[in-house]
Amino acid sequence: MTESSWPKSRVVSVRRKLFRMGAIGVVTALAVAGSALSTGTASAAPRSVPSPVTYSDSSTTVTAAVPTGVCDVNFNVTGGQGGGTEGGLGGEVEVTLAVTAGESYKVAVGGAGATLTAGQSGGAASGGVGGSGDTGNDAGGGGGASVVTANGALTPTIVAAGGGGSGLGDSGPGSSLVTAGGSGGATGGTGTPGPGDPASGGGGATASAPGAAGTGAGSGSAGVGMVGGAGETLVGASGGGGGVLFGGGGGADEGSFHGGGGGGGSNLAPSGATFDGTASTSGSGSVVATFIACPAPPVTTQGYWEVASDGGVFSFGSATYEGSMGNKTLNAPVVGIAATPDGKGYWEVASDGGVFSFGSATYEGSMGNKVLAKPVVGMAATPDGKGYWEVASDGGVFSFGSATYEGSMGNKTLNAPVAGMAVPG
Repeated sequence: MTESSWPKSRVVSVRRKLFRMGAIGVVTALAVAGSALSTGTASAAPRSVPSPVTYSDSSTTVTAAVPTGVCDVNFNVTGGQGGGTEGGLGGEVEVTLAVTAGESYKVAVGGAGATLTAGQSGGAASGGVGGSGDTGNDAGGGGGASVVTANGALTPTIVAAGGGGSGLGDSGPGSSLVTAGGSGGATGGTGTPGPGDPASGGGGATASAPGAAGTGAGSGSAGVGMVGGAGETLVGASGGGGGVLFGGGGGADEGSFHGGGGGGGSNLAPSGATFDGTASTSGSGSVVATFIACPAPPVTTQGYWEVASDGGVFSFGSATYEGSMGNKTLNAPVVGIAATPDGKGYWEVASDGGVFSFGSATYEGSMGNKVLAKPVVGMAATPDGKGYWEVASDGGVFSFGSATYEGSMGNKTLNAPVAGMAVPG
């Protein structure tokens, strides 16, 4: 469509715009906003995500879905403490998992052990039961493990083990001796033995095997898979082992009416875990899920500038007007324009090599007021925005700022004059 075919109102509008911008000369060049590409990018507003969720009910397994806009979840998982007055602390694992929005994950929280009673894990058996003493000195059951299963896995992804229950036995008329349960952790701690037999404490689980049973006048039970072993029931009651990944072993009466503490269970920590050890808090375990938003997608924008021979600049789309040489006296006509990488500035170049900077563009020197064999016909900016090149019609190239000279067609025979230049990338 030519100007003569436009409606009169459009012709007047465009002419007024050109006049305001100082456009009297012919448009001679165009530059793209953002870089030498046809599009630039800008950051979208940060995505909002739900607040962290704390799971603390050990009586049931919870299935939840990853919220929309979430690409990672940080799980802080602690196991239940062993029962009794000196039950071992649960294990703790903290890790961030990559997830997919809409995909489900399962959480089973480990409960604390109590006298004679083992802690559960999502309603299922986990810790070993505590032993019952003949004199009423009943031991603590092992704590339950807290478990997270994510990303469609059929087996647990994260396990924070339960602690071992403490043992309890006679220590003379009217007094009792407490033996502490081992704590859960990367490797479960061994329960404290009774003073008469160093083997009466339940064994701590490792990353590959359940804990062994404590031995003495009798023996407790070894951990079996993901369940802690039961403490022995004799005059001296022994603590139960902690639960999962592998269960700790139960303690034993060591023959002098002193029950040993149960062993702690072992954690399961995926690669990249920021913590894999023993919790600093007592009581029942918990799982805290903190949601991390997906990176905001780039917002693609398009825009460009035109420059006229009198230095007038016209902006379109996302390109912003940052000033021009329009309505100013020039020694030679403007022949080119180059944009800064951030899209917030540009340079104009005149045929005599003079350079004029606007917006975020910085002046780095020019061929203005220097003798040229042939007039400058264009320019290009460096990728870092801290320099530029000028090119003349005879192929000569002149570099400024961070721009480096890489050769030219100056002083070589050309079939036609050079009309411009471009930078790769």
